[in-house]
Amino acid sequence: MLKKLSEEKQKLILEKATDEFGRCGKADAKISRIAGAAGVSVGVIYKYYTDKDTLFHICLENSLKTLSEVLTTSGASNDAEEMLRNILASIREFSKENPSVIRMYHAITSEPDEKEAAELAAEIEGISSSLYKDWISDGIEAGTIREDASPEMSAFFFDNLLMMLHFSYALPYYRQRYRIYCGKDVDSAASEKLLEEQLVAFLKAALNPAAQQGGKP
Repeated sequence: MLKKLSEEKQKLILEKATDEFGRCGKADAKISRIAGAAGVSVGVIYKYYTDKDTLFHICLENSLKTLSEVLTTSGASNDAEEMLRNILASIREFSKENPSVIRMYHAITSEPDEKEAAELAAEIEGISSSLYKDWISDGIEAGTIREDASPEMSAFFFDNLLMMLHFSYALPYYRQRYRIYCGKDVDSAASEKLLEEQLVAFLKAALNPAAQQGGKP
C-alpha cells in the first residue's frame, strides 16, 4: 500500500508538473520526469492524479485560482487609474514569482487541437475578459473612457498588452524582445517605474476622452 502523501509533497508534485508542462507542453511532458523531480515514484503520481491529462488540468485550475485572486484584488478599486496601476503591479509580482505558471500558459497558447484550444481559452480567458470588459463599461458610463470605445475590443487590446508583460517577465525570448525595444531589462529598477508610467499614459491617451482631445487627462 502506498503511503499517503503530505500536503507539502502534493504541492511539490504540482509545482514540478507545472514546470514540466511549461517547458514541454502537455503533449511532450513526461510523468516520469515529474515524478523524478518531485522525488516520488510514477505509481504515486498515477494513484493521486489518474493520468497526465488530469494532472495538467489540476495544475491549470490551481494556477487560475491564484490568478483570479490576484486580479480580483487588483480590480477592487473604483478609481480606474488606481485599478490599472494595481493590475500592473500584480502582474509584475505574479509573473516574477510564478514563472512556471506563465511558461505553462505560453505553452497552452500553442495548443494545435481546435477543440482543446477552445476549451482552454474559455477557461483561462474568462476571468480577465469579464473583469476588463466591466472596467471599460463602467468607465464609459462614468465618462472617464470615450463613449465610442467598444468594451469588448478595448478589453481585448488591453489584455494583449498585459499578456506580453507576463511573457516578458518569465520567458527568455520576450525578455530579450523587451531589451531590444526598450534598451533595458524589464525587471530592472530603472525599467519598472518607467514601464508603469508609460503604459498608463498610453492607455489614458487611447481611452480617456480628455486626453484624446488634447486636454489634461
